[in-house]
Amino acid sequence: QIRGIIAQTITECAANTVKHAEGDALSVELMDNGKSVLLSITNNGRPPKGEIAESGGLLALRRKVEDAGGTMNIESDPAFALSLQIPRKEKPERSEFI
Repeated sequence: QIRGIIAQTITECAANTVKHAEGDALSVELMDNGKSVLLSITNNGRPPKGEIAESGGLLALRRKVEDAGGTMNIESDPAFALSLQIPRKEKPERSEFI
């Protein structure tokens, strides 16, 4: 589930970078501290003219992140930055009978 969210986030940010910010590069930072996965994305495009209204892909992404128990933060000033924190689910313990 986490890999799917990461892929969707990068895809959405890349599309928005080209479509809205007239940029052509993303900076992606991914960390795993064992308890949660942290993802931070910025781009080299024009800064947003104001606060970003979440609709379409960003809204769908937020719902998916929150359904996974995570949080999503979008900054628009001084530049675009999106960050996610998604908790890792504990792996089920193996049964002695398996």
